[in-house]
Amino acid sequence: MKRKIGILLATAALPLTLAGCFTQGADDADALRVALQFNPVAEFSPYSDDAVLVTRAGGAEMLVGMDEDGMAVPELAESWEVKDARTVVFTLPEGVTFQDGTPVDGESVANSLSRSIGAAARPKGLGSNTLEATATGEREVTVTSDKDDPILVNRFADPGTMILSPGAYTGEAPDPFGHGTGPFTLTTKNPDGTVSAEAFEDYRLGAPATEALTVSFIEDSAARVNALRAGEQDVVKGIPIASRGEIGDADVSDVDLPRVNLLHFNTTKGVFADEELRTAVAAAIDAEPVVRDIFEGQAANPKGSIFNRSSDWADATPETTVQPGAEGEGKKVTLATWDSRPELPDTANLVADQLRTMGFEVDVTVADYNSLEPDMLEGNFDLIVGSRNYMIGASDPVSFLQSDFTCDSSYNLSQLCDADIDAEIDKAAELADPKERLAAAARIGAMIVADGAAVPLAHERLLVATDGVTGIDLNPMERHLITEKTAK
Repeated sequence: MKRKIGILLATAALPLTLAGCFTQGADDADALRVALQFNPVAEFSPYSDDAVLVTRAGGAEMLVGMDEDGMAVPELAESWEVKDARTVVFTLPEGVTFQDGTPVDGESVANSLSRSIGAAARPKGLGSNTLEATATGEREVTVTSDKDDPILVNRFADPGTMILSPGAYTGEAPDPFGHGTGPFTLTTKNPDGTVSAEAFEDYRLGAPATEALTVSFIEDSAARVNALRAGEQDVVKGIPIASRGEIGDADVSDVDLPRVNLLHFNTTKGVFADEELRTAVAAAIDAEPVVRDIFEGQAANPKGSIFNRSSDWADATPETTVQPGAEGEGKKVTLATWDSRPELPDTANLVADQLRTMGFEVDVTVADYNSLEPDMLEGNFDLIVGSRNYMIGASDPVSFLQSDFTCDSSYNLSQLCDADIDAEIDKAAELADPKERLAAAARIGAMIVADGAAVPLAHERLLVATDGVTGIDLNPMERHLITEKTAK
């Protein structure tokens, strides 16, 4: 049975000033205790990485969900109709209210969408087209784009487009606390940094099985594991691979992520601008030790596929095999990676050792991401070991290829500019059929690997541990975690 693809969205550390402004919540002694692995960074604003913290805690919903294959499905919207390449009409459910009691109608939903569209930090999934949301009926909202957009529906699965009541927008920043439509009403930011939530009894899919939640944000992985072992948490997201055998009788579920570790080759400057040498070296890089030694077997060997083969659409990608014999004698190369993901430096050193066996002299740079980014984007390294989520935002691999592997890419660590690949990506971007679009992405990914622009090293997995809890959402698209069915 194939594992499906999920999404991991990362956030930064919690500012000390945020924890200091929390107010005391209610007695949560009997609450379901949930530990997420990233701290809020922007007071839970939907226009930040905090959006997924809100939706995973059950506080809010989007119009559109994503199923296990990355296909759009109804969430808050009852249905939709694509009128033409620039227009979609969403139909809302009847008799639904927000957590503050105001009705979910065309006007309130259009207002919420308009706020997302016009936000200074616009959700990435909305793309760059000019969008307009208008109430065209009591239960109807029409969204238009100024340009043809084959993935217009998918854009409203981005957590940043969560639907909030008008009361959420009375302050300087949107406030999802008590203003969403999810099964749990976020109520209190507590002095210890946790958040309290209570069941939304009028939830459209039925009253939640759990009465209350206490959500903790614990970045330190060892601390998350210790909290579970000590009986202080019931659900822990993000168990380290090395700790899987240390959590007693807790149940562990694993989800293949659409996150790939890639070795990028600089295709335009330096040693690897030589295509013949680049492709030979790329073919000689062995991903198996990365999977076996760095991820302790708890990741998938990509075998040449940028996209995780656990998805049917990516599994047809031609496999590549290691080809020894690349010659690097006397050539000096620079390899860089960042330290915020613990597996990256180890992976970089392993790859460096493989290059040294080919005769290369390798200078490895490990630093924080922000300090490295300008040099990486300028092409000042020969090689980069990176980690990339290819289904973020609108969950569209073609958009990922546009942003990472075209001449006009905004995040082109491989410095790739190939007219044939650009033309294929442009054609794929016009495809409206989801299956055709995914198949095209897989085919283009194979072209990029064949060019030697990038070598896929590992496809990551997420581990979620529960102790006596049922009904968590393990949909691998990872928008949600705690649902109305979750109970202990």
